[in-house]
Amino acid sequence: MRLICFNIGWMERYDGSGTLISGFKYVRVNKTGEEISNFVNRNGYCYGNVPVRYRDGQSVSLHLERLGASKKAVSVDGVTVVFFARHPERQVACVVGWYRNAVVYRKEQREILDGQKVKYSAKARAEDCVCLKVHERSFAIPSGHVVKGGYGQGTMWYADADAPAIVALRKHLEAYLRRHHSLSG
Repeated sequence: MRLICFNIGWMERYDGSGTLISGFKYVRVNKTGEEISNFVNRNGYCYGNVPVRYRDGQSVSLHLERLGASKKAVSVDGVTVVFFARHPERQVACVVGWYRNAVVYRKEQREILDGQKVKYSAKARAEDCVCLKVHERSFAIPSGHVVKGGYGQGTMWYADADAPAIVALRKHLEAYLRRHHSLSG
């Protein structure tokens, strides 16, 4: 399974409304973030934003080679994108939702959709997108402070380390996603 994990701020629904809770500087300063609409159905698609770093006004590239693409590819398809966020009370990062069969882009994309500017790094058909209810968010994603190879300070994590704990975590995560898909589909 081609898999990438996006570390985003915490929300109840990611439907464009509500409060975003995050330690990311942009959110602290602006009181919002682009990920607030990650699970809005826009003409049959969801557009996933992950906070990206900028250098000299340009967004930092995703390393699509780690997802099986060539170094020249501008996108790769058939990717499972897992969104995770730090639970504000439990202070542990949990899976909040995912896209199956997504297209992931090397550089942040920008479009006008429904009259709004939308920035995104992944998109998928709305029927392939799952946003978990708050009480369903129980799958923890460990940081590198807890497990060797866990996610770090960046907002993208490929979960491809050879560390035994990450290999086991990835197997459990893939099984969790398959189980949830078979229950809901």
